[in-house]
Amino acid sequence: AGGFHRYAVDAIWLVPHFEKMLYDNALLIPLYLAAQRLTGEALFGHVAERTADYLLDGLRAPEGAFFASTDADSEGEEGKYFVWTRDELFSLLDNADAEAAARVWGVDIGGNFEGKSILHLSQQPADAARFMGRSTEEVEASLERARRTLLDERATRVPPATDTKIITAWNGMAIAALAEAGAALDAPRFTEAAAEAASFILSNCCMEDGRLLRIHSAGKASVPAFIEDYAALADGLLSLYEATAEEHWFAGARALMEDACRLFWDDEHGGFFTVASDGEQLVAKRKPAQDGATPSGNALAARVLARLYAMTADGAYADRIEAMRGAFSAYLSKAPTMLGDFVSTLDWLAEHRAVALIGEPDDPELQAMRRVVLAGSPLPAVLMQRAPDAETEIPQLADKPAHDRAAAYVCHGMACSAPVFSADDLAALLKEGAPR
Repeated sequence: AGGFHRYAVDAIWLVPHFEKMLYDNALLIPLYLAAQRLTGEALFGHVAERTADYLLDGLRAPEGAFFASTDADSEGEEGKYFVWTRDELFSLLDNADAEAAARVWGVDIGGNFEGKSILHLSQQPADAARFMGRSTEEVEASLERARRTLLDERATRVPPATDTKIITAWNGMAIAALAEAGAALDAPRFTEAAAEAASFILSNCCMEDGRLLRIHSAGKASVPAFIEDYAALADGLLSLYEATAEEHWFAGARALMEDACRLFWDDEHGGFFTVASDGEQLVAKRKPAQDGATPSGNALAARVLARLYAMTADGAYADRIEAMRGAFSAYLSKAPTMLGDFVSTLDWLAEHRAVALIGEPDDPELQAMRRVVLAGSPLPAVLMQRAPDAETEIPQLADKPAHDRAAAYVCHGMACSAPVFSADDLAALLKEGAPR
């Protein structure tokens, strides 16, 4: 069904802890999209797409947001929902499909997990095809038929329980991932799902005064949001803006970060505290810097600040990142890998490009320019867009003149290139160093 289990419990990475977490899958989707762009390997795009589909099929709430996780156990047994025997394969599939599935997915007599088998890539389809005297295409067709049949059969089993909490930060990560997947893979279902989730969070996880809440459960939102909630949701809204060119998502992200700076920022030393200044305080005020299973709240906030700086050229955003660099200087000098996501943002900020597109949305050349940015090589870039006669509140768009055809400008801070008028010229310009 796609998607990643939480972690492996053995030395050869075969047996997973079968729990599936929203944040793991949300964070892995952009990673695989970047791998596809870097390598050109279709496998990585396939994994990203299947993982995004898992979010829609396996963790999506009826209202459009995303649940937290699914358990490892069902009917009191870990992994029971996910494992198979060789006899089951040959009873459900015809012999040719069963033989291909058993060989490629490593289903042997006796199994590899408590008498049953965890399906895994034991042999490449091309190698199995040679052994079986079949073409690779025939084996791959067998595997797809087998997958669909086994998935239908698995749907009749008792599934693992679902943790139906809707957590704002984790949904922000899912929104960002799905928006990027929708744009990069030209898959509108992902972009639409991201927009629905964002609309749900903004409508149902806010207090009357606009303050964000962290948890939505059993029809009720509660718990004042932490810095990671504000930052992850803002990051998701910026990705939605890039994917849709709908400026209200940009406005929402900027408003969230303005609130975050007002509520969580450490005016004395820089960086963001976990809890808002008017929230319930711990004995020692925490300022999350180290990444864990998810990026730290400060890393997420820095990413949003960097993207907003690229889109606005407002130095106040970059100044806050510099203050964060100072606040975390001891970590950065002694153990930078503990702050991997923050370090990545510092690199991104140094070499980013902001691409401003001016043209009619249905212009084929403008659409081709969008594909260069959204589905091309994984450059440190943000994308902005407006129609020639449209008003905008995004500074890097507002000051760019329109032409009689679609035009693209590439900027770094306040320095911008002359306009280019074709996707090929934009791609060539992006391969150059950041404009100075």
